[in-house]
Amino acid sequence: MSEAESKKIDPVADGLSDGAAELAAAPAPEAAQEKISEFLDRNLSAHDKLERARMELLDLSARNRLLNIPRSAKSTRIIDVIDERSSDIFRMLVTENRALTFLPGHSAAFVATAAQLAEDAGVPEELAQPDEEVDENGVMLRHNDTKLQTKLTSKGLQKRLLDLYNDARTLEEEQGVNILYLTLGTLKWIDPANARNIRYAPLILIPVSLQRGNAAEQFKLRWRQEELSANLSLEAFLQRVHGITLPTFEAGDDFNPTAYINEVAQAIASKENWQVLVNDVVMGFFSFAKFLMYRDLDPSVWPVQQGLLGQPLMRGLLSDGFSSDTPMIPDDTPIDAVISPAELLHIVDCDSSQALAVHDVRSGRNLVIQGPPGTGKSQTIANIIASAVADGKSVLFVAEKMAALDVVKRRLDHAGVGDACLELHSNKANKRVLLEELRRTADLGAPRGELPATLNARLQLARDTLNGHADRMHAEHPVARLTPYQVIGHITELQRQRVAPLNNPFDQPDTWTPDERAQRYQLVSELAQRLAEMGLPSQHPWRGVRMTNISPTEMERLAQRITRASGGLSELAASQTTLAAALDMGPPDSCDDFARIADMAHRVANAPRLSRQALSSPVWTTQREDMTNLVEQGAQYAQLVTFLEGKATPDAWHLDLKPVRQALRPLPAGMSDAAFGRLARLAVQLPTLLQDTERLRAHLGAAARTDTLSEIGKALILGQRIACAPDVSAEVLSASVWDHGIEQAADLAEAVATLHEARTYLADKVLDEAWDTDLTGVRQALAIHGSSMLRFLRDDWRRANGLIKSVLRNPDIELVGQIDILDRLSAGQKTMRFLRENDQLGRTAFGGDWRAERSSPVPLRALVAWIRTLRGMGPEPRLIAAGVTDRPALGVRVDHVQRSLDNTLTLLRDCWNDCGAAIRHMFPDILTVEHANLAEVGTFVAALDAALGTVRSALAFRPAHLSDLLPVLDALITAQRIAASIDEARVLGEQAFGSHWQGAASDWSFLIGAAQWINANPALPAMVARHDDRSLPLQRALALEQSFIAWNNELEGLFETLCADAQSLFGTDSAAQVPIADLLVRFADWITYAEQLSRWVTWRERSGMARLMGMARFVDEMESGRLSTGAAPASFNMSYFEALYASQVRAEPALASFDGQVHDSEVQQFVELDRQRISAAGLQVARAHFQRIPQGGSAIGPLGVLRGELARRRGHMPIRQLMLKAAPAIQAIKPVLMMSPLSVAQFLPPGLLTFDLLVMDEASQIQPVDALGAIARCRQVVVVGDERQLPPTRFFAKLTDGNASDEDTDGGEAQVSDIESILGLFTARGLPQRMLRWHYRSRHQSLIAVSNSQFYENKLFIVPSPYTQEAGMGLSFTHVADGVFDTGNSGTNVQEAKAVAEAIMRHAVQSAQHSLGVATFSVAQRKAIEDQLEVLRRADQRAESFFQSHPSEPFFIKNLENVQGDERDVILISVGYGRNADGTVNMRFGPLSADGGERRLNVLISRAKRRCEVFASITDEDIDLERGKGKGVQAFKLFLRYARTGQLGMALRSGRDYDSLFEVEVANALQERGFEVHPQVGIAGFFIDLAIPDPDRPGRYLLGIECDGAAYHSSSSARDRDRLRQAVLEDHGWIIHRIWSTDWFQRPQEQLQRTIAAINQARKTLDLRAEESKKLHQPPPPPGVRIEREILTEVAITPAEEAPQRRNRYVEAVLVKPAGDYELHDAPVDVLVDLVEQIVYIEGPVHLDEIVVRLRNTWGLQRVGPRMAAATERAVDAAVAQGLVARLNGFVWKPGSPVTPRDRTFVDSEGLRRADMLPPKEIEVAIIQVVERHFGASQEEIVKGVLKMFGFKPIQGPLRDAVQMRLNLMVREMVLVASGPVLVLSDHARSL
Repeated sequence: MSEAESKKIDPVADGLSDGAAELAAAPAPEAAQEKISEFLDRNLSAHDKLERARMELLDLSARNRLLNIPRSAKSTRIIDVIDERSSDIFRMLVTENRALTFLPGHSAAFVATAAQLAEDAGVPEELAQPDEEVDENGVMLRHNDTKLQTKLTSKGLQKRLLDLYNDARTLEEEQGVNILYLTLGTLKWIDPANARNIRYAPLILIPVSLQRGNAAEQFKLRWRQEELSANLSLEAFLQRVHGITLPTFEAGDDFNPTAYINEVAQAIASKENWQVLVNDVVMGFFSFAKFLMYRDLDPSVWPVQQGLLGQPLMRGLLSDGFSSDTPMIPDDTPIDAVISPAELLHIVDCDSSQALAVHDVRSGRNLVIQGPPGTGKSQTIANIIASAVADGKSVLFVAEKMAALDVVKRRLDHAGVGDACLELHSNKANKRVLLEELRRTADLGAPRGELPATLNARLQLARDTLNGHADRMHAEHPVARLTPYQVIGHITELQRQRVAPLNNPFDQPDTWTPDERAQRYQLVSELAQRLAEMGLPSQHPWRGVRMTNISPTEMERLAQRITRASGGLSELAASQTTLAAALDMGPPDSCDDFARIADMAHRVANAPRLSRQALSSPVWTTQREDMTNLVEQGAQYAQLVTFLEGKATPDAWHLDLKPVRQALRPLPAGMSDAAFGRLARLAVQLPTLLQDTERLRAHLGAAARTDTLSEIGKALILGQRIACAPDVSAEVLSASVWDHGIEQAADLAEAVATLHEARTYLADKVLDEAWDTDLTGVRQALAIHGSSMLRFLRDDWRRANGLIKSVLRNPDIELVGQIDILDRLSAGQKTMRFLRENDQLGRTAFGGDWRAERSSPVPLRALVAWIRTLRGMGPEPRLIAAGVTDRPALGVRVDHVQRSLDNTLTLLRDCWNDCGAAIRHMFPDILTVEHANLAEVGTFVAALDAALGTVRSALAFRPAHLSDLLPVLDALITAQRIAASIDEARVLGEQAFGSHWQGAASDWSFLIGAAQWINANPALPAMVARHDDRSLPLQRALALEQSFIAWNNELEGLFETLCADAQSLFGTDSAAQVPIADLLVRFADWITYAEQLSRWVTWRERSGMARLMGMARFVDEMESGRLSTGAAPASFNMSYFEALYASQVRAEPALASFDGQVHDSEVQQFVELDRQRISAAGLQVARAHFQRIPQGGSAIGPLGVLRGELARRRGHMPIRQLMLKAAPAIQAIKPVLMMSPLSVAQFLPPGLLTFDLLVMDEASQIQPVDALGAIARCRQVVVVGDERQLPPTRFFAKLTDGNASDEDTDGGEAQVSDIESILGLFTARGLPQRMLRWHYRSRHQSLIAVSNSQFYENKLFIVPSPYTQEAGMGLSFTHVADGVFDTGNSGTNVQEAKAVAEAIMRHAVQSAQHSLGVATFSVAQRKAIEDQLEVLRRADQRAESFFQSHPSEPFFIKNLENVQGDERDVILISVGYGRNADGTVNMRFGPLSADGGERRLNVLISRAKRRCEVFASITDEDIDLERGKGKGVQAFKLFLRYARTGQLGMALRSGRDYDSLFEVEVANALQERGFEVHPQVGIAGFFIDLAIPDPDRPGRYLLGIECDGAAYHSSSSARDRDRLRQAVLEDHGWIIHRIWSTDWFQRPQEQLQRTIAAINQARKTLDLRAEESKKLHQPPPPPGVRIEREILTEVAITPAEEAPQRRNRYVEAVLVKPAGDYELHDAPVDVLVDLVEQIVYIEGPVHLDEIVVRLRNTWGLQRVGPRMAAATERAVDAAVAQGLVARLNGFVWKPGSPVTPRDRTFVDSEGLRRADMLPPKEIEVAIIQVVERHFGASQEEIVKGVLKMFGFKPIQGPLRDAVQMRLNLMVREMVLVASGPVLVLSDHARSL
């Protein structure tokens, strides 16, 4: 029970008393503070919450204009019409639909009152009423019947009309509601609480509109063609308070207002002093919207089954709250992984945040969608609605603001699916228009076109391909945690620094973690520093020492040992020097020389045994080299003779084989004997081929070349083409049309063929003159009316029929054939016109074969086909063919050459391959034989063949391969040469060897030994002669050797202590190899630099650690000095990143094979496929909608009601009544209803219509109570809005508040509650939320910057602009320095209003192509601007066209309370508030100063798309936050500062650093070329990686450069990343250039040049755009999608009786008597079972008696006896037992077979017409079909419809009773339930 009920308080009477008391007190009421919402009060039940909400809607107090018309002069929202008759006004305005105008009260008898003069005081003189028209005598026509007389002055009347006009238009745009009415007649009544209070309540309300063409015209009053209305509030008030029932108001076409007013007078006749004023006429604002909602939310008017509060959404909203067990997909999830292309049912572009919202809704989730300004709420809603239609769902789309519905409807229309929507917003509720729209939609044909079968699969593949690249580029290495993109950035940076990588300096660097890499980098840096301090290790005194530690004491002992080693070495060196002198040797350099001295002693003892003369012969010294050569040649000669035995012929020793060897040298060693044979054959055949091709070239002319196989092939193709040329003239072949017009010529040829086929087909069907007859209209008339029974009554059909028969050879052809002939004839005529239009082209292209439409297609097609074979060959073949006369001879020549080529080609290729390197040597620039010069090849082959012939004569065997031949050949040549040389050295041999010399036959082993000793010891002979005892030097050498061994052992001990060896210290295998002087120096250095050993040891330890860490080769480079210490760290990075990238490439080879051009093409393919998917979605939605449109049926139920209304020409029932009776049928035709909360209550009867989905837009402005009616009618809800924008406002309610004035609308109504909107309530109740993130509206980021930072925490993705304020974009500030705010009076700033009005006029003249809106902080300032603009418009008519342009975005002037949801190209903001006349600024800024004021500011400053200009007479510096409190004032001050002083710069450079090293390197490369580069341009969420400003035109960017970095990879979908992002940027004016990092990495200079070229091209493009922008023009609207549909041949919604032949006839079984001589009752059971089965399969369900009748007829019997019946019974029982049939209550049917109603009109069995023979199941199915087909029906209609389906007349009797009984049972079982006046299927029954 509600609080009012519990206290026994009548809310109506109580409200009235309060109102009366307030009015009696007389003072202007303060703005009432909004009541705090109690929806979240847990102490209240759902019922109590609902009742309290309803009470908020009910206003029957005296503040309600419908009960008390305000007559005070202060009110500016009504106009009293005087001296007029209500009946005449109704006749002219409604009946005759004429326009009326208004007259001011300026007759001679009229004297303006003081109040009127005061009201006129603030009105400009220029605002007086425009002059009236005068007759030819100059007499004013003020008393014309169409003039409504008022008592206002001319200025006052015009001001009042202007205010009403603007307010009404604003209200209609904002809420879609017209509340401007002309009222006829009033009830004068007395306030029962205070008799002094006399009230006037209107009786008849006519919806009207004020219209004018331009500012110079008078306002005209017109009826809106909407339904008239009685005063509902007055009816309720009189009924509940006074017990008076007003007469029924039926505003039909014959409505008589006078009669109705008189009936009202009779109804109130009993009330004393009450009076009906018949001719009291008022125009003003009246609204009963809230009363309709109050009535709609009455639980008693809702169905009892579930009730208003039983709806799940209502329970969740008012009590239970909302919860979901299914988790939502996180916002940052890559959606491509969860939403397949098949699920992307988007009809308009949809970013990822929108796609997630659509996906949630399609999955059945209730959802709140937070949509900040400009984030695409309308396109999201359009996609949600379209997907719901495609899913077969019904949708209720609700918004208070008409613009919100209109923009979604436009999007749906643009996508071609708007036919599914029915606009029932209050201002579009015209019943005639509604019915016409329903008729149009019902008559739509089926959508044409097929959905591409593979589209989704191809889109999936393309999407995966693009995602794969992004994933690969940004997949972190599993260990290094770096992505390939990051690695490329590092490498690119190092490459620019000229850092060269080392060759694999690390061991497995891809296994290093980031910490391990950092550790190694630090170690390398340390080593570099140590090297810089100590020098290169190779030059360090202690180099080679590998000690790990050393103490000072150890160093002292070590120094002593070093000193001993140095002394011992000195003594050894002195002794060895003495021995060396005795042997004529120099002193020893190293200890190894000790062994050399000992060896010399051994050699002295082992001198050779030659004669003294030979040993001392001077030739050993003077001709030593000759001697050495001689001996070596002798040894070699002996070996060759042995090798050649049996391999060479005797003649071979005398042949000159050197030229042969030279010729064979390039040939591959593996060349076989078979290859030699092929060379020989080729040497014979190749000259023949060359001769043949030369003859062909001569035939073709100089243009043909035949030097190579490739050229021969081309020549053959050319010859073949020319030989096959059609027999046409040379002029045709040389015609220039074939250069570029082949497809046009082909079209002509195909057209000729098409025409030829048409003529052939129609030759025996139409007369020749038909081809010249215009039959365009004939086809349409025949198609539409040809099958109609009434076609003979139509003149157009008769004319068409006569004309078609006059051209047909057989006039009796059926209609289908006639239409087919007309279609073919029309196509043929079109083709003839085409051929005639292109006659000149045909003559040029086809010459003599062209005869226009009489041409033969064969030669034309042949010529086109031949020309197409020449594609890619240029005009040359045609020109040659034109000059060749003997083409057959050419063909013979071509064939001959082809055969010759075929015979030689394989052999040539084999030989080419056989020769291998020889070919490359001979033809170094030729890769394949096809490009080699054949003449040169022939010369080469001939030379090889000759060389091989010589070889065969020299060898005694046949080699298998060239490798077998060459050693023998080389040995022969060498042996010949050596033998000759030995013979020439005879004298030399005799001198050196004496008697041992025997020429080539000498003992070469002895000679070689002697020569070797002498050569090894050239100085020994003389010395040996001096030594008598050759053993003495050897003895002394052996003694010194023992001393050396002792010293060396001591040295090795020292090395061991140092952890060193000779190799590490000196780079030798032993210390003996080190020069003695070096050893002594090293020993001295060690003693001198003993302290440096510890530093060396430390270096060894750190470098050793580096080696253990896998950097051994890198340390080697450092130690060697090849890698400088300064370059070491960078070289480390370069080597590491290069190795890491190689590892990543191995894991993902696609990284290495990536090609930007290929990827660009893949992106374009994806873009095209994605767009095709959107188009396909539109077709998919249109098909789903078409399938729901009802087809057929009869005049039953809601469908019958709708058909009846469509058939009427007048007298249509009101919309609410139509919805009451035909709502389901309307919903089937229009599954989407677009309504306001008011129209829901106004037109949708409670509980009658349920929607699958409710979508509420601008929900932050809808009060919860206003939305309850819509919520209760739906199963799922989507709430769309923005909690940071305007809450619900009482602004529009105050237009109808009898006590409100203009000042009331500017004050403190901004007070809001915690849950002040349905959006907030659903959010508080736990409904899951999505937020749209992409901001599309603002073409410059400054327009949204403040909102994003102050209200959305920088979460929006804001598209940066390529322009700044210099380009006329963004936010600007205009200071009106002389502006004065009229505090306490008008509340306006006139100077500021004038400045704004002048700016409006400038825009209208100079920038008319851009839409414009003006927003003010107060209503008073809005009206001041309207007044000033009115004056300017009257003075200057040039701009009037602008105010009628932009139909989708018309010009407006609004205050901040009603600007939400609007967007315009340009917004002008008038602050108004400023210094008063005293120069003081009061820190009061209207609604901004109150709580929630910042939300109003957010709305106000986010409306502009291109430019926003703020007009104010104060600046941010004038605002004192100590005096002006509130978030709204703080945000306002910030906004003013930003508008006035914000340094927007170039599209607001973000100040962010480069996103990656790669971008840094690209920027550096461009900067080196002289370009300025800005990184990360943007302010929030959406940043251009790099941007190039225009140095010549500050204020714009030339180019935006996008890389494939982190921002690229972070996109949630391929659509976002690869289509929408660039599309949105380009839509905002950017020119985008994409750089793929892999391309830049691989080809940096190429990519740099491409980028520079893109910059230069962008400059040209932008200059061209700038020129175009100077032309004033309004851009055309984007083209919409038009769904092609089938031609409608049958109107679906037209009522038509269902003929019996169209219904399902009852078929009676006719059986064949089984074989056998037995009677029916004696027939075997199995035989009867088979017959029963046949009967039941044909007729089931069928009664048992009818089965008996069929069996009787089968046996030819006349009657049925007991035995027959019993036998049949047994057979049926047996069939049941076998599962063949089923039986219940006498009826038998086949199990599982469907039951369909059957027409019994033509049955033979009379029993089938009896009521008891009707199967109950068949009756039930028939009932369901009638109900479903007609969307419900009354019981009477159901019974009649079922009987008609059975073929019975709907008369009283048993048949009717049988149907009625079954119907009653279905109602009791809840199969059928009541829905208003009809029965419908229950939800449970539908689910079955």
